Amino acid sequence: MAWMKIAALLASLWLCAGPAKAESTIESKHAAEAGVPLLQNFSPLDYGAAPQNWAVTQDRRGVIYVGNSDDGVLEYDGTRWRRIPVPNQSSVRSLAVDANGRVYVGCIGEFGYLEPDVHGRMHYVSLLDRIAPAYRNFADVWRIFVTDDGVYFGTVAQLFRLRGEHMDVWTATTSFDYFFKVRDRFYVRAEGRGLMEVIGDQLKMVKGGARFAHERIHALVAWGDETDHDGPLLVGTRERGWLVLDKGRLAAWPNETNKILRDDQLYDAQWLANGTLAVGTLQGGVLLVDRMGHLLERLRRNEGLINDTVLSMFQDREHGLWLALDNGLSRLDVASPLTLFSRNSGLDGTVLAMRRFQGRLYVGTTKGLFLLHSGVDGNA
Repeated sequence: MAWMKIAALLASLWLCAGPAKAESTIESKHAAEAGVPLLQNFSPLDYGAAPQNWAVTQDRRGVIYVGNSDDGVLEYDGTRWRRIPVPNQSSVRSLAVDANGRVYVGCIGEFGYLEPDVHGRMHYVSLLDRIAPAYRNFADVWRIFVTDDGVYFGTVAQLFRLRGEHMDVWTATTSFDYFFKVRDRFYVRAEGRGLMEVIGDQLKMVKGGARFAHERIHALVAWGDETDHDGPLLVGTRERGWLVLDKGRLAAWPNETNKILRDDQLYDAQWLANGTLAVGTLQGGVLLVDRMGHLLERLRRNEGLINDTVLSMFQDREHGLWLALDNGLSRLDVASPLTLFSRNSGLDGTVLAMRRFQGRLYVGTTKGLFLLHSGVDGNA
């Protein structure tokens, strides 16, 4: 999406023209002319902690929790930020909330949950005592997922599952590197083995999953009907782009983002409540993609994000999309019908008038006359 300045001299002539027909304006509205979603950025100065953030979640009260790299868990009630310390001042890599509202926390060599004290203030409670001493030598807890089968904590060396008071442990023969929850089923990619699923008390190969023994999977989401327990999976890779895994068969999903996934380094993806696929990258911010594979929006620093490195994403109960970033946090109001054209989109000055001529939108501002180039990245 881009605005092109025509000429300041033409602005005065154009502003003398009559108003555009309302019917023409209404008929010509389409998604390609949308601006960027309204967004709010939070800098380290705003929340008073280290720049890097790894996870975001929300409890039943609506309170937001952020996993920070140096300062434990950050609690945000919409007005104030508060720090909840964890053992050894560890980085908090992962967060998740269960059906009862309990917030689980994954650190480095440690995981547990948050519990209110006698004053109602949240504090950290360790679960390390539930783990046999032989399995306590783990590092980063990269992901936590709550399922009907229990709470999973994913590390490179071990996979843990908390069910009631009991802790199950699976040890990697090589290493675990990516963890996913799809349709309430838990998946893990094991280096040298492929995509596997926990079924009962066993870790079993997904049909066709061995094809990913030597190719990393950076995103795994439902494809098609999300209520179909055995439905196909949409697999995101950097090397081959998007693939659909259905009953052991693998097929490409043609779309407009495959090159971006490689160049900007795909890191995460999730379906949003409005049916859009949000795709986080390490170098190029977040992409919004429709089910036909069309790139709807690229949101980077140029479009207003505080940082381009997206380490995780979370959609809150108001359908706002939180981005945990390498430097700060951003919240995108992706559910709002309102979008924004700012100086970042090339539109400069105070808007004085708008008119559509021969199907194209012109805007006159105090800085001159601008023409809207519709489409992502200014492509018509």
